Amino acid sequence: MKHIALFAVLLALPLAACSWWQIDKPVLSDDEADTQLFPITEDSNRMHPLYPTDRIKTKAQALAVGVHCGQEADDRGHWRVHRDGDIWVVHWANGQNTIEAHVAKSDGTVLSCSVNDASAPRR
Repeated sequence: MKHIALFAVLLALPLAACSWWQIDKPVLSDDEADTQLFPITEDSNRMHPLYPTDRIKTKAQALAVGVHCGQEADDRGHWRVHRDGDIWVVHWANGQNTIEAHVAKSDGTVLSCSVNDASAPRR
């Protein structure tokens, strides 16, 4: 009976240590690529982890596709990228002018491209 109690204590120690230090990194994940080889835990996008088969896995890859939506490809300082489920949202803003592209993470397709140029003359 002592062996079972000792085994339970030894098993609980690593679990308590992870909880105490708030270690929530998925097993076999790559921080640079933001991918999980085995998506065991949910990421910040709920049930939409990045898979090895996805074509667009990083913010840099999404930005490279999304900058072609508008004519501000050389203005890298105003671009922002985040992921919303299975879609990368690539957004550029400078004053009232905005550009927004939605890029599919699975194949890199540009799903939508919206350009709002406030300085353009209205008709």
